[in-house]
Amino acid sequence: MIYPIPIAIGAGLCSALLYLASAAGAFPGGMLAILSPLPIMIAALGWRHRWGLAAIGVAFIALILIAVPGSETNSFTPAIVYLVDVGLPAWILAYLALLARQQSATVEWFSIGSLLCICGVLSGLIIPALLSNFGNIGYEEYRNGLRAELRSLLAQLQSSPYPLPTLPADVTWETFIEAVARITPLIGGFLSTVFFALNLYLAGKSVFASGRLPRPWTAPYLAPAPKISAPLLMAVGICAAFLDGFPGIFGMALTGGMVAVFCLHGLAVIHAITRSNPIRPILLLALYGSVLFLPTITPALLTLCGIADTLFNLRRRIGPGGGNPPLSTF
Repeated sequence: MIYPIPIAIGAGLCSALLYLASAAGAFPGGMLAILSPLPIMIAALGWRHRWGLAAIGVAFIALILIAVPGSETNSFTPAIVYLVDVGLPAWILAYLALLARQQSATVEWFSIGSLLCICGVLSGLIIPALLSNFGNIGYEEYRNGLRAELRSLLAQLQSSPYPLPTLPADVTWETFIEAVARITPLIGGFLSTVFFALNLYLAGKSVFASGRLPRPWTAPYLAPAPKISAPLLMAVGICAAFLDGFPGIFGMALTGGMVAVFCLHGLAVIHAITRSNPIRPILLLALYGSVLFLPTITPALLTLCGIADTLFNLRRRIGPGGGNPPLSTF
């Protein structure tokens, strides 16, 4: 028997240490910080939600007690940011993943499409909270600070030995900075949604391999498309993005989150329709490689593919085996 108390303590400490890796500022540290929700999700999925909450409490206390390298902020600040950015969203997703209801002789689990939409909504809420420092700075102060950070980054790039790309004749670097500052919440919402979904997949797969996952596991690419919630949330995000101030930031972040939902769904479509293809590993390797070498074009095409499947059910029309995807898979 594996006792849950050591699991909660270990998961909390592991999550806190992964989160602190970002303080190093290096690329490997940032990659490790992306996985900071993973231990919380594993604890909540494998040992139920109360022990996931216990793990969050351990991580919160650890972050208060551990000095953040180079930090000049209050000792509570990293812990609060962790709670909002990592701990609570991870726990919410794991809790929802185990929700189910009885349908005659079968059990209907909270769908993967709905979980992806929740990832997008959480990102839409988290990004404005973090950018506004939980309401402690105003919108103009945020915009000026972001512009200053982007100008500093541009100056570092211009002083490097690597040449910068040439802008069109009618576009200045200041205009470019303004455009990047405008879409920063959208990019943040997109990446946050992808990272939450990645951690949830890894946590579910790990807990399933241990035999402790209560719900059944099948290939996620067979999950049904979120036909109503994702388009509706996308429309809400686009409309809110035209608002001024932090409501507009919420709209941009939510739009980015929903774009990520459709992008991940498009990736699932490619996995599904290539199941019987003998060169499937080569095709998937080329697809994932193109994400690295074409980081804007490939996600855009995958997003369009996800939207097309939501509207026209591409997997049923051109995928092998026919039939509708199951409704109670994880």
